[in-house]
Amino acid sequence: MNPTYYLRETRQVVTPQGSIWETERYLADEVETLYEAIHRNSGKWDPSTGKGVITASLNEPCGRGATHATLERRLLVDPERMREVAKENRGDTNPRWKEEGLEQVYRYSGTDIQGVVQSLMLFDSDTPHQPPVFTFHEFSLTDAVGHEYGPHHEALRDALVETDKRIGKILSLLDRRGLFESTLFVISADHGMAPTDIGLAADPAQAVIEAGLKAVVTSPLIYLLDMDVTVEPSADGRTVSATVLENDTDAHGEKPALDGADVQVIGRHAKVLAEAKTDAFGVAGLPLPVGEDPESLVMRVEHERFNTRRLRLDGTNLVEDVGKRLYGSHM
Repeated sequence: MNPTYYLRETRQVVTPQGSIWETERYLADEVETLYEAIHRNSGKWDPSTGKGVITASLNEPCGRGATHATLERRLLVDPERMREVAKENRGDTNPRWKEEGLEQVYRYSGTDIQGVVQSLMLFDSDTPHQPPVFTFHEFSLTDAVGHEYGPHHEALRDALVETDKRIGKILSLLDRRGLFESTLFVISADHGMAPTDIGLAADPAQAVIEAGLKAVVTSPLIYLLDMDVTVEPSADGRTVSATVLENDTDAHGEKPALDGADVQVIGRHAKVLAEAKTDAFGVAGLPLPVGEDPESLVMRVEHERFNTRRLRLDGTNLVEDVGKRLYGSHM
């Protein structure tokens, strides 16, 4: 998923990765998380009866349904005790991150310490509840070092060693508690990394903007802003009406009417034969010229916030060569 995307229903650009905290609200209701599926099958943990199961989301960006979810600020562990245990594990952080002035990498190491501490406390025998039946634990240091130093720098080995120590502490605790043999471990990467030729750098999203197309750009994603236009000629052929709506539905599932759109009827040689603006209901009525062949007439609809539409009077699109508009003579 791109770190930034556009919510069409609310006309809102959101960046969950940048927000970090409380991002589960961006997940659609139709999606069931692994945590929710487990609780649907085994019940939610009830501390008063001890029934149900516990799930944990440790520094994982979508923890909806998890009993313990770091980034949603739902913690089953004691914060004061967590700070004490974190101090005991600070020695795992490689000093090079500080020495080389990479404060962001150092902070990511601290984030991983917090995650390991929560895991150790959740599985500790002194915890007044059963251990989680499902845990999604995200480690961030290797990703941060790969971005800062590059995927083939020797610093990445240091990050792997540091992360390996933390994973080892969790595995050792599971082994002591007799949970190792009954636990399924799944290890997955965030993404791969490879050197790139910066000489081949391109920005296709910028080409859309330079071509004058209306769009919300959250590079590399592009969301075109288009209009929904309905053309209705009268039965006697003397008038035509256009209903212009936003092409994206709102939170109620409706397409809002577009007030103030410019609507023109254009004949041969690009001559404007009639023009009007849409009202608050998105409707504009125009006269049709007598003696003109209806098949030769085109309706053009323009609005400053949306891409222009060109339609024949039967409602079919007058197709534009978008490639030519984007790249011109280079095609």
